[in-house]
Amino acid sequence: HWYGSLPVTRRQIFLGKYCFSLLLLLASIPFMILFCGLSGLISGKFEPMVMLNSLLLGGTTSCLFLAIMLPITLIMGTVKSRYFMMILYFVAFFGTTTLAQNDVFGHLPRLLESGFDGGQLLLWLAPAAGLVLMGLSCLAFAPVYCRREYVDEI
Repeated sequence: HWYGSLPVTRRQIFLGKYCFSLLLLLASIPFMILFCGLSGLISGKFEPMVMLNSLLLGGTTSCLFLAIMLPITLIMGTVKSRYFMMILYFVAFFGTTTLAQNDVFGHLPRLLESGFDGGQLLLWLAPAAGLVLMGLSCLAFAPVYCRREYVDEI
């Protein structure tokens, strides 16, 4: 009902959601560094390389999640998309738990603790790939969001 009352377009609203999500992701970096550092100091196993690699891995998964979640939520709406998001959460968490139990991630601790080598290069490039996917998601779904018709279903 408020559409058209402000001097903004649907494309600006859509791009604003992506920019705000990216800003929140960047704002969470100091908190993640603080929490990783505190947990390392409390456990007595503080290693800066593990903290940096955890930050890179967390940023990558956050970008991937935002690249999938934002278009679905913005296009389908929060009520309709919650069921799809619930399925996505189950697949992500139960899938990784299953893979972890089968020791598929056995190489991950070695990758997180290692210095800069070939495997480490992948970990450094992964956040850039996540940002690229987020940008592609924004470019691909902005026209869909702009054409979406809002209907009251009350």
